[in-house]
Amino acid sequence: MPGESKRNIKQPKFHFVDTGISSALRRLNDRSFDIGHSPEALGGLLESFVVGELQRALPMQDEDYRLYHWRSADRREIDVVIDGGHRLVGVEVKAATTVAADDFKHLKWFAHDGPGKGRSTIGIVFYLGQEKLTMGEGNFALPLSTLWAAVDLN
Repeated sequence: MPGESKRNIKQPKFHFVDTGISSALRRLNDRSFDIGHSPEALGGLLESFVVGELQRALPMQDEDYRLYHWRSADRREIDVVIDGGHRLVGVEVKAATTVAADDFKHLKWFAHDGPGKGRSTIGIVFYLGQEKLTMGEGNFALPLSTLWAAVDLN
């Protein structure tokens, strides 16, 4: 990604495109997602699912977008960075029905003080809620279902 610093960690993050196979390999079942069980089970699968949906949408775009996982040496992390050259979109995925301002802290840092500084950068948090929310400064909370619906962020 342009503008990378030596403080960024260059280690790939792998996602299974088929979340059913991923669940089977991790020995997850319907009870793995019950209330009171580890939320990481759903979180990892949900992130992989979103990455797969974004990857499938890339060929339908007018520009050449690339997907990256980004993490700094000081443990700031963005689940997915969509790099369109002159435009960046930072994406976080939350396995929760609500979203808070704190869910945008790394996206805001990335855009204002990190590698996105000086570039057109939008932050999106996909979550399991129903509301499309504007969180200020080019940051949006979107229901997971918007991956299948047309959304105008302007």
